[in-house]
Amino acid sequence: MEVTEFGIVNDVIPEFEDFSNENLKKDYEYTSFTPTKSSEYFITTNENMKYGVVNSTSSTLVDNKYDYIKFIFDKYFIFTDNGRSGVIDYTGRKVIENKYNVVQNINSTNIVQATNTETGVSDIYNKNMEKIAEIANAHIYLKDGYIQILSDSSLMYIDYDGNVLQAKDIFDQNTIFASEKDGKWGYVDISGKVVIDYIYDMALDINEYGFGAIKLDGKWGVINNKKEIIIEPIYEIVNINPIFIGEYYRKIDDYSSYCFTK
Repeated sequence: MEVTEFGIVNDVIPEFEDFSNENLKKDYEYTSFTPTKSSEYFITTNENMKYGVVNSTSSTLVDNKYDYIKFIFDKYFIFTDNGRSGVIDYTGRKVIENKYNVVQNINSTNIVQATNTETGVSDIYNKNMEKIAEIANAHIYLKDGYIQILSDSSLMYIDYDGNVLQAKDIFDQNTIFASEKDGKWGYVDISGKVVIDYIYDMALDINEYGFGAIKLDGKWGVINNKKEIIIEPIYEIVNINPIFIGEYYRKIDDYSSYCFTK
């Protein structure tokens, strides 16, 4: 899976193994049967190129009335109707209304990101199709065991099922944690006591190298795990998620290689 600088997740479905089923009979009502990642469900199209869903015994679950259907996980399917997308379950019940331009599953997780491209606002849904966040210009980063969701002024962590996590649940080596209050950012210790005042426009948690990032008036600076300001906010960096080692930040070139530079 690739996450672009625009927060778009390129969701690539792996090659399927043999999902053939002897109980699945050919039905000339359909022009195609397409296997999914679940052996229980097949996507069908009819002569009008409308999509539906049948089960492994060819029983109709969802009538062929949608412009597009794609299985995502468990019992859920992305669907498109009249140019707008949402999510239905295997009975055809709408669990996310089709009011979005783009709906996608964050690959390898049970998370759905639904976006209105006109406004740039993404709604994030958990595995039960409950909305857990509404974020403008969201950038989503798939990490080892958790997901980081960033915008220009917000930061949250969730697990692969959409349960909200606290930074202290993830970064057990850290002694301070980024915290927001009334639109400003600072740092607290593990007990929640404020150790860096809420004076910044944005703050990022201490990374694996022992350094965090602070933003003020559009410029980035550096803080360490000892609450020491290494560099005041002087760096003009476009990246919404800069990674620092001391005075150096990670710069990625056009070939996805990176180096650390001032």
